[in-house]
Amino acid sequence: MGDFVWFLPGGDLMHSESLRAATERGVREETGLHVRAMELRGIFEDLQSYRNFHSLCFIYVAKILGGEIKTGADGARPQWFDVHDCPNLRLYPPFSQWDNLIGERYSTQRWDGPERLIGIVLDAQGNILLCRKSEESRTWWPLRLELTEGEQPMQTVARLLARGPQASWSLAADPRLYKMRATVVTLCLNSDAPIPMPETEDCAAYTWTDPALLTTYNMDPAVRRLIYDVLHKLKEPA
Repeated sequence: MGDFVWFLPGGDLMHSESLRAATERGVREETGLHVRAMELRGIFEDLQSYRNFHSLCFIYVAKILGGEIKTGADGARPQWFDVHDCPNLRLYPPFSQWDNLIGERYSTQRWDGPERLIGIVLDAQGNILLCRKSEESRTWWPLRLELTEGEQPMQTVARLLARGPQASWSLAADPRLYKMRATVVTLCLNSDAPIPMPETEDCAAYTWTDPALLTTYNMDPAVRRLIYDVLHKLKEPA
């Protein structure tokens, strides 16, 4: 399957076109299947205020009426997946947004104590460091670890990356908003020199990515919201 980003079939809403009609047309054009949109089950909102981007995705349950699956008119290559395989794919909208659509809940880890630390690390170009627990896992997170006793959170993150305290901003996450209790710090690096693999049990692989691509990574929506809020805060004038 490669490292592709998989999308639900659909498309843009045309002027004077209903949501149902747009869903049926988009599926037909991208998959060759003729469907009837039955029920609106979810709305995915992608709000990235730091780059002035805002979109809404309306998710329908649809009944297949006919047609054969084939390469779409726009070159899309549709493929069937077992729903239990979806959490391991890079999906847009993220699979965590489909809870009320499929009636199952694939919950992700939550931090249950103030000793937990989330490190949002940005390089000189503004790319963000994402980690995953194994090479096979497709669930990505910011750097996460336990706070080291006697150390300030910023020092812990900087030490883990073998960097000095090049920090521009830090905050404590609001558990009422993010449903987690953790100390959150942001570390902005002023050098493009490579960093070593962070030595933590929660990180077996890492990658740098443009924040604009975060919605293509499987990630807890509360964590993604937190990252966007941090980026927006950093963008504000001091």
